[in-house]
Amino acid sequence: MSDRVIDQAQEAVLRTLLIALPLLVLARTDTRDAPVEVDDLDLAARVAEGVSASQQNRPDLTFRFGYAPCEFRGNRQALRSLTPNLMDNAARHTRTSVDVSVTVSGGESRIQVDDDGDGLSPEDCERVFDRCVRLDESRDRNEGGSGLGLAIVASVAESNGGRAFAAPGPGGNFTINLRDSSSTLPTP
Repeated sequence: MSDRVIDQAQEAVLRTLLIALPLLVLARTDTRDAPVEVDDLDLAARVAEGVSASQQNRPDLTFRFGYAPCEFRGNRQALRSLTPNLMDNAARHTRTSVDVSVTVSGGESRIQVDDDGDGLSPEDCERVFDRCVRLDESRDRNEGGSGLGLAIVASVAESNGGRAFAAPGPGGNFTINLRDSSSTLPTP
């Protein structure tokens, strides 16, 4: 077999994985009847890992991260998918900088991500978390992704008793509210 054929096969496998893995994450978070393992974790540390990975992948951007330690009881496995997808989206659409913060109040944790990109229209804010939605149609699959990243963010938020929000305006403005599984607050 030639090197060219092997390279093409490896690229095909990689493309398949880039679609299959996000679909697997969505399937896992969609399975509401399955038992969910919850763990105590430092949510801010988990987000910091995602910010750090984004800084390494995009050294041309400025990432600012403000937080205090944030003890959280939630689905650790699902939360592993939230931050990378949120940071990848911000890094893809910002011009120069991304601001990230983690706060906690009364059993609810909030992850706020703001960037200085073009932002979203009110209509796009409604559909940005839908599956397979790619708002910038000028991007090809190699550059623009599968449209599953923010769907994963929303699904993970919901699996942790929370919700993902996008606000219109200049720049991307995303808020992820997560409810601590040990909280007695009602689920929205």
